[in-house]
Amino acid sequence: MFDIVKALHSNSKHSINKGINIISRLSSTFILCFILLSLTACGSSSVDSDKVSTSEIFPKFSALSDGTGNVTVVAQLRASAFGDSDFVKLVDGDVLLASSGVRFDEVFDTDDIFGDADLFSESLAILKKRTLNDGGIQYEFALTGIDLSLPIYIHLIKNNGTSALDSNVKFPMGFQITSPQNSSSIPRSDDINISWSNTTAEPVELEVSGTCSDNIEFTKTVTLDNTTGIHVLSSAEVNTIVNNSTSTCVLNLRIKRRSFGVISTTFVQGGVYEGIEQRVVTVTSVP
Repeated sequence: MFDIVKALHSNSKHSINKGINIISRLSSTFILCFILLSLTACGSSSVDSDKVSTSEIFPKFSALSDGTGNVTVVAQLRASAFGDSDFVKLVDGDVLLASSGVRFDEVFDTDDIFGDADLFSESLAILKKRTLNDGGIQYEFALTGIDLSLPIYIHLIKNNGTSALDSNVKFPMGFQITSPQNSSSIPRSDDINISWSNTTAEPVELEVSGTCSDNIEFTKTVTLDNTTGIHVLSSAEVNTIVNNSTSTCVLNLRIKRRSFGVISTTFVQGGVYEGIEQRVVTVTSVP
């Protein structure tokens, strides 16, 4: 059954010595981290997928839409639902697939798993591994031309083990940021009036991030009441967010609306699958 999956896979010295002397009485894990501290931070650990049963895996999935038909699918697999457990690294032919609007059994049959090659290229994607800065692992793929009214499915296919199929999420209602206008310039002494369309009863998130010309970086996220579709970011709040910078700052204003989907019951520990509609405008805050 999984031959096609395999085929697709083809397509400072003194400081350290001093540190060793100081920590020689500590645990081996802590020793390793301490020794490496002058070189790099201790990162996340991982375990191969053939060493973890599907029932032990805790998935964290997301599908992010920008409203244009472009969808970024991201998947993390953890070896447990508790704490900062190991990341699961796919090996031995195990793959994560994303499909738009179709369940696994609607695309694949027992005789020809992937069916028509054109259908595969249009509706499906193998998520690609990306190593994060802290050493963590996630799998992702950017889909294009997607019908946003359809759910996005994620399938974990294990070459030797139990697969977890048909985790899925539907996107929340789309919207547009109607003010401020992208690339506009706003005096630091002025409030920033933010508005968006298609309000619902559910809250939205506002993330304000960016940099200033004096190299100050900032990120702040707040949850907003979405019933009005209006939020005023006061000049005092802006000054706090940019750490009272006296320089020109670029602000990325991101609004996110979330929905929550269904995780395959094969993941016995549960999991999280978020559908996110995100819009962003960039403005310049001038002192």
